[in-house]
Amino acid sequence: MKAGIRIKLVGISMALLVPSLLAAHAWLTHTLTDFLSAETRMHLSVRTALLASDVAQDAQDPAVDWQAAAHAYGARASARVTLLARDGVVLGDSERTTAERDTMDNHAHRTEVEAALRGNVGTAVRTSPTLNIPMLYLATPLLGAARGPAVVRLAVPLRDVDEALQRMRGLLLVAGLLSILVALAMSTIVAQWAARTARELTATARRMADGDLTARANARSEDEFGELAAALNRLAQGLSTSMVDLTAERDVLATILGGMQEGVVLLDPQRRVEMLNPAIRDMLLLPADVVGKPAHTVFHHPSLAQLWDRVNQSNAPVTLELNLEGLKPRVMLVRASALHSHGDSILAVFFDVTDLRRLESVRRDFVANASHELRTPVASIRAAAEMLGGAMEKDPVAAARFVAMIERNSQRLQALVQDLLDLSRLEARQFALKPEPTDVAAQATQVMGLFKQRADQKRMRLSVHMDAIPQAYADKRALEQVLVNLVDNATQYCPDGTEVRVRGRLHQDLLRVDVEDNGPGIEAKHLPRLFERFYRVDKGRSRDSGGTGLGLSIVKHLVEAMGGTVDVRSTVGKGTAFSFTLPIKAPVRPPSGVESPADPVGLA
Repeated sequence: MKAGIRIKLVGISMALLVPSLLAAHAWLTHTLTDFLSAETRMHLSVRTALLASDVAQDAQDPAVDWQAAAHAYGARASARVTLLARDGVVLGDSERTTAERDTMDNHAHRTEVEAALRGNVGTAVRTSPTLNIPMLYLATPLLGAARGPAVVRLAVPLRDVDEALQRMRGLLLVAGLLSILVALAMSTIVAQWAARTARELTATARRMADGDLTARANARSEDEFGELAAALNRLAQGLSTSMVDLTAERDVLATILGGMQEGVVLLDPQRRVEMLNPAIRDMLLLPADVVGKPAHTVFHHPSLAQLWDRVNQSNAPVTLELNLEGLKPRVMLVRASALHSHGDSILAVFFDVTDLRRLESVRRDFVANASHELRTPVASIRAAAEMLGGAMEKDPVAAARFVAMIERNSQRLQALVQDLLDLSRLEARQFALKPEPTDVAAQATQVMGLFKQRADQKRMRLSVHMDAIPQAYADKRALEQVLVNLVDNATQYCPDGTEVRVRGRLHQDLLRVDVEDNGPGIEAKHLPRLFERFYRVDKGRSRDSGGTGLGLSIVKHLVEAMGGTVDVRSTVGKGTAFSFTLPIKAPVRPPSGVESPADPVGLA
């Protein structure tokens, strides 16, 4: 209201002031122009009359040079002097030379000259065609002149009139600005005085609207403002009582909904979102402004639309399991029921069963993979044992081969069981790492030495490139196991004549270690799953080499337990690089992880 009153008062002031200023400007311009023009004509007529008498006296001399005389007259009269013959021919002009005078037009048809030739004093205002400026012309006849000029004309520029008008316009502009400032100041003062009570009532009403129901208006007067203040106070008292009850109920409901892990959504009879709790926002990554929007624009799964229809057609709650994809994939169990007492609204409760379904899937996959992995060596041992019983006496050579088969598969079973135990303890965080400053270069060189015999047999080149790198903060045994698993994979699965390199470099506050080879590489579709338990790119070849399929999973858990990350890059035909990072400083809270095992285990 404050700004509104001020704008209205300023508008009224401007509506009165601006037309007045424009009218004053027009009237003063016209009046001053007429006044200055009249004054200029009067002074010019006096000078012309005086000059006419001088011309009449000089005309008695038949040898007078009228061009020279015009220059003298012009200097004396401080004006342009033109002497004209009775036929309009210019005899002399104070602003021209003799040669220029001879080229001047005949002036007999000029307005002021025509009047002078008729015996009257003639005046005219026009732009001079020769000087190109506004001029005031005054011509007077020389009565009784027998020879010489018949008309004397004086001309002066109207610069004084224009300058006076410009000064007047400047004064009017200053006066107008001062008037506007005064009007603005006065309107502000009047607005402050007139709207003080209205502003107080408005401020009190705003405080009430913002939830401060303890605010009260000061009803000092008995006019309309006083009645309005009393009405506001009564309204605030009634709302305060109602809000206390509603707030208590709301707080209880909000506490219950906010503490629930299940998502709750309430749809009104038009299937617009009426209410939802924080849990459902986190589950479905909903924005903050979904309340009031149609359900189909908030929940895009088509099965939910069918669920709402089924709820309206059923008196019992309806249950549905949804697989939601997107940035945050979820498996949701939705239980919805109709609230007939609330205008056929729909209450839906969302249970996030993603972890439960994932654990069920992991359990099924683990049982299937473990059974599959154990079945092969057990079957081999059983077959070898059966054949060994019949070949021990008849075929000692075959018996020795069966014994080697039993030993090889029993070692594979032992490695598989050991890896499963280690992986289980890693995931259960039953071990405690002992991180300390570790020379990674020395550790890598030692591990490479373990595979020198295999590399020589396959004509492979092993190299370590870790010059001038700092020590890493890691568990020595865990780091050795990580390097052993990665180098063992590279030397097993790369063909003869390839190269395996271990590189180290500083990357921000981490030490990055790369185990690279130039072998056949791995297809891109396998890379995201390489660190899963029992996952193999070439299952047959992996089993032939004695791998358990758990080595890379153990590597991932060990590196993460030491506070690092692991990843893999590969290009088919060019090679593969497994990389992991280690901190170079002791973390504030040493990561909980695994106890350093006595010996490296779980080679893939």
